[in-house]
Amino acid sequence: MLLQMRHTSLFFEIMSGISDNPAQVSASSHMLFIAKNIERIGDYATGIAEQIYFLQYGVLPSDERPKADNSSMRALA
Repeated sequence: MLLQMRHTSLFFEIMSGISDNPAQVSASSHMLFIAKNIERIGDYATGIAEQIYFLQYGVLPSDERPKADNSSMRALA
């Protein structure tokens, strides 16, 4: 969740930077891809942790824990 929130704030910061300095579009788009891939690494790590939990306890972790920050969808609205 923390990684998702950081990705979201970085996304908005980079998009703001693109608006202020259009010459940086290429570099900024690379930064967005890097940030998204770091977020995906976190998702993979979570999946691995859930599999380990299942192997240890025989049940999947509870779904009551927070899983995502949907604030990045605000940019699409």
